[in-house]
Amino acid sequence: MSNKSRANNFPIDVWTKTKKEELQKEKLYILIVSLIEERYNVTFADLSKKSRKRTFVIPRQLIYHSLKKHTKSYSLFVIGALFKQDHATVSHAYKTIEELIDTDKDLNDFIYSIEFMVREFKNSLQKSKKAVFSDLLSTCGLNELEEIEWLKTFIKAI
Repeated sequence: MSNKSRANNFPIDVWTKTKKEELQKEKLYILIVSLIEERYNVTFADLSKKSRKRTFVIPRQLIYHSLKKHTKSYSLFVIGALFKQDHATVSHAYKTIEELIDTDKDLNDFIYSIEFMVREFKNSLQKSKKAVFSDLLSTCGLNELEEIEWLKTFIKAI
């Protein structure tokens, strides 16, 4: 198999493949894609087709938009690789959705709900990290004052 995508004939290197696979395993990615699939009654397989029908284009662009906005560690190139597209397609989709937000109230409301769900998801991760950190501290056998001093030292260190 060639190291080029059949869609736009752009190179897909090993690093991009690895990042793409990483992104597909991320829970945030799964959350965003599933929210959009459910809302528009489409599957990822439907969106992966080269169709230009509005029923597939808008959800696909929403995925690009949401991933670009909420997964800062992934480049436009990696996000585009999910659908065998290049970075320019993702950039164009982001701009298109940003323009539609101003004119389409339903879309604006849906994007707001995605952002709410993403915030809740990220908050739950933070709470999980805090719980793990608390559990770790409790196993150290420190009294309350020692814990506070240790936390201050830790915070200064990071």
